[in-house]
Amino acid sequence: MSLAAVLSENSRCLVVDNDPQGSSSWWAERAGEGLPFDFAAETDPRNLSRMRELPYDLIIVDTPGSLESGDVLSVLFEAADFVVLPTESEALAFPPLIKTIQSLVLPAARTTGSC
Repeated sequence: MSLAAVLSENSRCLVVDNDPQGSSSWWAERAGEGLPFDFAAETDPRNLSRMRELPYDLIIVDTPGSLESGDVLSVLFEAADFVVLPTESEALAFPPLIKTIQSLVLPAARTTGSC
């Protein structure tokens, strides 16, 4: 949400909450009309695959923190120009990060031609 707020100073932004945890929705509900960007919650892969058709300069998607939603994540990663994978700087945090990169980020980069 903070990243979207900063980016919306110079770009038309949309934040999409795709995380079942719903933390972005929680923040958006509390901000009400005070958000400097548009907000939506969406879980349907068909709609998520069409996000590039929307009239926004930037779309930030809050995704699930696990690979259980691999089908949706694959759709999102294939449509993305950039993927930010936040992680903690702990030894046990790196194996799941590497698994995410190997199973979703790299295959999407190969199909889109970017990495």
